[in-house]
Amino acid sequence: MSGISATERAVQGFRALVRPEVWSALVQAGAHREYEPGQRLFSQGDQSGWLLVLVAGRVKVSYAERAGDELLLAVRGPGDLIGEFSGRDDAPRSATIQTLESTASRTRCRRTASRTSCVLTGSTVSWTAT
Repeated sequence: MSGISATERAVQGFRALVRPEVWSALVQAGAHREYEPGQRLFSQGDQSGWLLVLVAGRVKVSYAERAGDELLLAVRGPGDLIGEFSGRDDAPRSATIQTLESTASRTRCRRTASRTSCVLTGSTVSWTAT
């Protein structure tokens, strides 16, 4: 998508990469969830098949090394997708996500044994696990 600066993309995350109607459809299709500050949304190693669409608040993404050290990988906020790797490849979560402040999300794309793709009907947002 041309015309989007790196700063705008960083502030709006995934949202900056799709048309407004696609983002709106993605948000509307998910189940609304609210979280308190300090709440763990999922942990490294958890099984999954879904992702979160952040609509408010900020979360930290961290990785625990075998020695026990925690590495801060990123801080994500409104407009970002969280958990998209695990939702796509059905591998265990590669990081832990914890809220830094009151946060709201939409849960999307629960994967089932018979469904390897997650498609938002009527839009161009989709993924297929390979």
